[in-house]
Amino acid sequence: MNLFAYGTLMIPEIFSEVTARNCEPENAVLKDYARFQLEGEPFPAIVKAKGRSTEGVIYRLIDPTAFRRLDAFEGELYARTPVLVRTGTGVDLAMTYVLKDLYRHRLTDRPWSPEAFRENEKERFLKNYEGFARKNRLNRPNGC
Repeated sequence: MNLFAYGTLMIPEIFSEVTARNCEPENAVLKDYARFQLEGEPFPAIVKAKGRSTEGVIYRLIDPTAFRRLDAFEGELYARTPVLVRTGTGVDLAMTYVLKDLYRHRLTDRPWSPEAFRENEKERFLKNYEGFARKNRLNRPNGC
């Protein structure tokens, strides 16, 4: 199954830390969803928003073990949801993580910027992330 990433997982280094996989991202767009900053967090969430779109990346052929790691990383805030995303070659089915309605009150009206995250938060995020990959690194030179 494919993964559409729109936040911190867009960064291959973070994706690799979380999944213990080395995958090449491809640009993709998700229609009818909008991305916003979560209150007090360096990462975003998406919610349905008719007429809006969210730029991100698609990682292809993610295995079940990597998805279990992704589920744990995303935690209780998000629901893994199937979506259709547009890529340079057409439309693809992918899973993504959508903010659960229960936590919608944590969403701000501020857009989240991947560029600002890379410049201001990425190194601290990676330093503080206590995930699985460092202990369980899998070398997969051809991607997922």
